[in-house]
Amino acid sequence: MDVLAFGFADAAEEAHQQTPKLYLDDRRRLNVQPDLSRWAGGRCRFVGELKYRYDAGNGAAPNVYQTVAYALAAGVPDAMLIYAHGPATGTAHYLPGLGARIHVRHLNLNTEPAELLSQIQLLADHIDRLTIASLRGDLV
Repeated sequence: MDVLAFGFADAAEEAHQQTPKLYLDDRRRLNVQPDLSRWAGGRCRFVGELKYRYDAGNGAAPNVYQTVAYALAAGVPDAMLIYAHGPATGTAHYLPGLGARIHVRHLNLNTEPAELLSQIQLLADHIDRLTIASLRGDLV
């Protein structure tokens, strides 16, 4: 197990090093690194943040703020905050001042592997829809 975790950490670090950087400021001093990002045509089209904790449904304010910062830096209309545990139904917060929406989703890790993979596939499908919408300039 340690070798697998070590190998995963190395792969994640390498992926972070190869991913273009996102900045909050015009002088490119405030670098942010979302847990998830998807790039197309040389631009970031999706950002997401992962939290390995329980959430009651709306997303904890500090976690939403962090995800907002990623969306702002990337200039994307939609971003996602994913928790390891919480209600099956998600929510979204529209931010009129930013013109963006933060989607809050939850996984249920206390389930069979096949069910967990199904949940992850649903999230991947949602991320695909958000990425396509970003390419078109739509807000989902």
